[in-house]
Amino acid sequence: MNTLLEALTLKGRLVSIGYKTDMTANVNLINILAKSIKIFGFDIYAIPEEEKQLALEHLSQSAEQGKVRPLVDFSFKLEEWEKAIERLISRKAIGKVIFTMNNDSS
Repeated sequence: MNTLLEALTLKGRLVSIGYKTDMTANVNLINILAKSIKIFGFDIYAIPEEEKQLALEHLSQSAEQGKVRPLVDFSFKLEEWEKAIERLISRKAIGKVIFTMNNDSS
């Protein structure tokens, strides 16, 4: 946890999604205070089913209207899978790394 906090910039945010039973973390409060860091926890099971359904409907409508689109970092041909893996391993990808397929039947 402290490594994550050290990596954050001034006024950075850390969002923890999910957890394990009996999960604990020891943190250095100086990292949090000195950088004005905000830490958020998110548990999907704590949200009422009705609220989740409304959020999903809103997200679906936004996607249909083109308001929500995935951020694509790079597109590779399927034959270039090694380059795609290298891009992911390098951690330089900002967004999705996708494959394009040739639908040419010839």
